[in-house]
Amino acid sequence: IKLACIPTTPGTGSHASPIAVIKNDNDVKIPYVNSCLTPDLAILDPMLIEGINEPLMAEFMADIFAHAAESSVSKLSNAYIKQIAKSSMELLLEAANEMKSSRNAKALEKLMFAGHIAGMAQSNAFVGCCHALAHALEGKLRLRHGQALLSVIKPCLEWHRHKLKLKEYDY
Repeated sequence: IKLACIPTTPGTGSHASPIAVIKNDNDVKIPYVNSCLTPDLAILDPMLIEGINEPLMAEFMADIFAHAAESSVSKLSNAYIKQIAKSSMELLLEAANEMKSSRNAKALEKLMFAGHIAGMAQSNAFVGCCHALAHALEGKLRLRHGQALLSVIKPCLEWHRHKLKLKEYDY
C-alpha cells in the first residue's frame, strides 16, 4: 500500500478519486487531476464524523447527493456509473432516515459508504453545472461548498430535468 486515506468528512468522496481541489492564497479553487491521488486503501470510520453538527451534516449530504445525481446524468456516464450513483443515493436516503431518530454508528457508516461510492461515480463521470455554479458562488459570496450546493441544486436539476427529459431525473 502506497497511499491510504482516512476521510474525516462524508461528503467529498476525494478519498475515492484522482481529483483534488486546493485553494490558493487568493481563495481561488484550483483542480488537480492525477491518478496518483487515488489511494490504494480508504478507511471509512463512521466514528470520525459523529460530532458533526446537523447543519454541516446536511451540507455534506448535499455534496454526496450532488456527486451522485450529476454523475448519473453526465454525458460521460454509463450503466455502471448510473448504478453506482443510484446505490449512493439509496444509501444516503437510508442514512438520512435513520439519523432522524438516532445518529447511530450504522447510519453514519451508510453515510460514509454513500459518500465513498458517490466519489467513485463523480471521479469517472465528473460533476456538472450544480458544482460549477456552487464553486463560483463560494468565492463570490464566501459560502461553504455545501451551502452553495444547497442554494443551486434544486433549480439546476429541475431545469435539466425539463430540458433533457432523462429517466434518471425521475429517480
